[in-house]
Amino acid sequence: EQSVEYVAPRNEFEKVFSEILEKTLNIKKIGIDDNILELGADSLTLMKVTVELLQKNHVINIQDVYELKTIRLINDKINNRKKIATILYYIGGVCQAEI
Repeated sequence: EQSVEYVAPRNEFEKVFSEILEKTLNIKKIGIDDNILELGADSLTLMKVTVELLQKNHVINIQDVYELKTIRLINDKINNRKKIATILYYIGGVCQAEI
């Protein structure tokens, strides 16, 4: 059962993630701030969700679900990783251009 007020997905990843969880856990509305583990997700469920996300070109780390627990925080971590990768890519390009 959800323990917080429903907050709708803010982007495509969050939408896909919540839809897959809703289908897998048989829950009508899962918000981005709901605790995935408290909703009943176990390791087998998370493996299924991970595979479905991967089929839709989204990659998550199951350990992130255990540590972060909500779609919002997982999404934010993924976005931070992308930002860091982009910065490192540009820094690498600049450094190579200067050599």
